[in-house]
Amino acid sequence: ETVPPERWCVTRKDLKFLRADVKRAIEENRILPPGNGLDDFLEDLQNGPNVYTVTAQYIKPVTARAGKMSWALMRNPGGLDCHLFISHAWQEGIFEFISKALASWPWRSRNAWCCMLANPQNLDIGALIQSPRSSPFAHALRASSQVLVVPNRHASIYTRLWCAYEGYLAQEQGKMVFVARPSTEPELLRAMLDMCFAAFLGTFLGCVMAAGPWSVALCLVLLHSAALLGLWSMAAESHAQKHCVNLVGQFLSCFAFFHWGPGVARGDATQMGSLLSGVPPKLMPLIPCWIQEIVHYSFTFFWLEARRSSSRFFMDLDRVTCICGVLEAQQLAKGYQGSIVYAKCAQPEDEANIRGEIGDRMQSVDACIEVLLLAGMSSPALRELALAGIDIEHAGRASVVLPVVYLFIMNILAVVIALHAPAQHDWHVIPEKCVFICSRLGMLVGIARSPPDHRAFVLHVMTKCAAIYNVAGAIGILWQVTLHPGGTLPRGPWRLFTFSWHAGELLLLFLGITGTARLPWGSYLLQFFFARSLGQLTAGRVSCSCQSGSETDSGELLSDDSAEASGES
Repeated sequence: ETVPPERWCVTRKDLKFLRADVKRAIEENRILPPGNGLDDFLEDLQNGPNVYTVTAQYIKPVTARAGKMSWALMRNPGGLDCHLFISHAWQEGIFEFISKALASWPWRSRNAWCCMLANPQNLDIGALIQSPRSSPFAHALRASSQVLVVPNRHASIYTRLWCAYEGYLAQEQGKMVFVARPSTEPELLRAMLDMCFAAFLGTFLGCVMAAGPWSVALCLVLLHSAALLGLWSMAAESHAQKHCVNLVGQFLSCFAFFHWGPGVARGDATQMGSLLSGVPPKLMPLIPCWIQEIVHYSFTFFWLEARRSSSRFFMDLDRVTCICGVLEAQQLAKGYQGSIVYAKCAQPEDEANIRGEIGDRMQSVDACIEVLLLAGMSSPALRELALAGIDIEHAGRASVVLPVVYLFIMNILAVVIALHAPAQHDWHVIPEKCVFICSRLGMLVGIARSPPDHRAFVLHVMTKCAAIYNVAGAIGILWQVTLHPGGTLPRGPWRLFTFSWHAGELLLLFLGITGTARLPWGSYLLQFFFARSLGQLTAGRVSCSCQSGSETDSGELLSDDSAEASGES
């Protein structure tokens, strides 16, 4: 029984097996640097041999012994449904490719189509791709729901005409296209260690310094300085500046809380509902005082400080993720001259066929690629915004961790407060917290079920709203301590603000990108939510020129024409 080309797919498990087997083949000298000196991979084992070398020395021999089928069919003889199409240029190291593909694999996609593994490399591939429209590439891309573009450190994949043709098909069929990125675990670990050190230093100094009559005023200044530093971090354009600001904010926040907390926190914990409030009075003498102090203080810490400290902590992790996305965009733009007009093809006949099929729609493909370079993903909605003049830079690189942590932490705290409200006779708190919990759970479900571009937009919205909420909370604390010492925030205005905050987020979640753009001030709202720095926010509306971001390295083209030819044939 013939397996159709769109089912020549592999799984994540197959890629992990391929990585291990290639490493074993290198150790056993079954894969060696080619004699032409174009791939001396022994000096860079982290990235490994390029796909040309792996195909010639590993895939072809292995599949020849198995009957000359493709590597994908060798692993999955019955074929697999195609969920993801992987577009790449064969110049990347095999370990680099696998690392990026695995790290960026969409969680809903089970199987992926990749040309080097899908096509039968021992057979006449030229006959399969004679007609681009009926080639295995076209069948697989039509069957997939998303396209993953894998950049490499040598040149943009869009300097190759076949990759440009894949971009054309994705644009014509309205596919979601996004850029792969490697795992950021080492960089995230370094950022976590830096932030933990700043938190430890602030905590230590805050605990050992003796409190005085100046402590309250000092800590108020430090807490509000930390809140302002959070806004500075969001507005800064330099990643080094963002990192320094996040470190200082983490230090100030922890110092202020632990210096001020022992004297003030107990009262706040009592007002918010102690975790021990439900314990029968007869049992209270049995609980040591130090345990009661720990419970009081721990609850207050998580209520007052967990949101602020985790905000700065995860803002720095998002900074690392953003850097990685920008680097991948730079790789994707390397050598790309702003149009697929300059893309090359090894076979003149293939070039004529591809250019004939694209015809006068070349500018639309250029616009799709430009959106991908700017936003980190390309979708019909984002392409529409770009043509409308909205700056979509970083629109697909949303801060993921901060909104999710905010939802989970605030939901846990809301549940704890609602459970202990009866003991404090705060019955009005229960329906209020239930509404908030349901709204946050609804947002989590909405985010999980949304397409990637809609999800990125909602995360952008939540990040900005979390910053506004933090600033409002800091202003509330300042009002409470300075103007009304010993009092509490007026419940009416604060509830109105909180309800408005949640309602606004839910409304934007419902409207999505296209719905928000149709609002009277929708374009300005989108500009505000997408901006990752003050410079981008104040840049205003731009036009889609199909040239942005492509001037850099425009003179660097593929230097290995013979290698490219082997990859395209």
